[in-house]
Amino acid sequence: MHPTSLIIQWLHTRWKKCLELIAWLTIFFLLYTKHEYLSFTVMFIISFFMIRPILPSTLKIAKNIYVIKFYNIVLWFISYTISLKILSYQTGAVEEHLKFSPAVLAFPLSLILVFAIILFLSFFMLTLLQFLSLSSIFMTSNVKKKITESKFYFFSMRSFYIIPIILPFILSVAYASGPLFKIALLADSTFVSDCGEKKKDKMYLRLDSHSCLVSTLDINIFSSNPELIKVESK
Repeated sequence: MHPTSLIIQWLHTRWKKCLELIAWLTIFFLLYTKHEYLSFTVMFIISFFMIRPILPSTLKIAKNIYVIKFYNIVLWFISYTISLKILSYQTGAVEEHLKFSPAVLAFPLSLILVFAIILFLSFFMLTLLQFLSLSSIFMTSNVKKKITESKFYFFSMRSFYIIPIILPFILSVAYASGPLFKIALLADSTFVSDCGEKKKDKMYLRLDSHSCLVSTLDINIFSSNPELIKVESK
């Protein structure tokens, strides 16, 4: 067979791999030329198409009763506890005065923890595939075929592409951490308090027996910081 025909036949059977290779080369070129946002856009588009075949499996895992229980019990508890400690440390508030605010911060923090777990599992599966590839010399052809045609192998090969899809949402949560922190403080603040006079544009959060935080409800509520005042508890 003519070499040109062999090349055409190879391209016909491997065209998806060729396109994926070209896409990654494009991403590396854009990164090299310092076009970071454009490179990430290309990666996001690639990832969107690459995860489509494993999307049903991914949603099935997300809806699994044990996964939901793990999130509701373990991750939520960890997120709530960390949020409580962060709020107490940052504001100086006694933990017993913080009831609702940790829950406000716990949700975005739990999403970050979910992303960290997905990141770990994705790299773990890629490492496992690399190990299987290195061990393939000791396998029979039937064993190799069963592995490469298995659903786990197919899912593991594409699981990495979940990360670029989720990453923009995680970065958005991180970017909004400042306003979220102030919203969290408002969740435990009250209009009626021994910290000060009742006003429609003032909310108070008792930190301890000696001090309070005063939030002013105006257009600058998310750009300005609450005022710390010294007021003895009555």
